[in-house]
Formats: sequence, structure tokens, C-alpha cells
Amino acid sequence: MKRLSLIALAVALVFAITIWAPAPAAAQTPVQRGRTLDLLFYSSAGTTTLAFGATYPFSFILDGTLGYTSSPGTSTVDLGARYWFPVRPAGLAPYVGAGLRFATTAGFFLGGGATVRVAPEWNGYVGVNWISAGTSTTAFDVGAQYLFSSRVGGVVGLTGSGGTSSLYVGVTLAY
Repeated sequence: MKRLSLIALAVALVFAITIWAPAPAAAQTPVQRGRTLDLLFYSSAGTTTLAFGATYPFSFILDGTLGYTSSPGTSTVDLGARYWFPVRPAGLAPYVGAGLRFATTAGFFLGGGATVRVAPEWNGYVGVNWISAGTSTTAFDVGAQYLFSSRVGGVVGLTGSGGTSSLYVGVTLAY
């Protein structure tokens, strides 16, 4: 089963690398729960966009998020907090969140999402944010995470905003 999971991850990575789309205008806060660092890579018209995310749990139901996106000529910082609903079915972790966005035009975001344990090594996640920074837009993030160990995982996902979407690959580290 583990070998089949590694093969599926390799196929997904090859698929993501060969079908790059433009990077979205709005980054997402990290979707994973706990003390995590996320490093994601997008490619757009020959340039690479780097997205970095971090979470820090203040309690079982509240954590802080930091998101940073850098592309040629622009950078965006998102600083927020999420409330994780404590009553949930096993393996499902829904949340709501809000925060501030610092970019060319400052603003805020409101959103929600969930993570779900699909298999012992696989997690799925989805997040949706409404972003108000100059103009209003809705951004989404959906993906899968494969856990190589208790501290290291790989992610493949799709994110989008304002009519554009982009595939991404990355790594998650628990600290």
C-alpha cells in the first residue's frame, strides 16, 4: 500500500509539473493544522512564485497563521487566526478564520475550510477565503498531502483567485 501511495504521489507531481498555469493573484493561509511550515512553488510564464506559510497553535482550537507570497515585482503577507471546531467526526477538522493582508493595497480576509484524513499517510484539504484588498475576490485552495514521516510531507494542490488557477507542489514540515 505504501508503494502504491508513493507511485500515486510521483504521478501527481509529474502531472503538476507538466501542466503549469499562471499563479493566482491571492495566496492562501496554510491549511494544515499544528506547528507546520509550508513551502510551495508555482510557475508562471517562465518565472517562479514562492509561497511560504506557517502555523502556530495557541490552544487546541485556536491557531495563528502567517502566509507570504513573492513573485517578480510584488509580495503579499497574510497574518491571521483560525478557530478549529472541536466537535467533529474522526479524521475531519473544519475551521473558520480571518486576518489581515499586507500588499500594495492592505485589506483583510475571511474564510473557512477543512482537513480530512483519507488514509494513514494521506490528508486532503480545502480552503476558501473572501479577500478584500482594494477589490474583493474569492480565493480557493484544494489539495492532498502525503506524509513521508511524522515531520515531513509533500503537497500537490490547485489554488485560484479572480478567474485564474494554478497547480502547485511543495513540502510541509512539522516543528
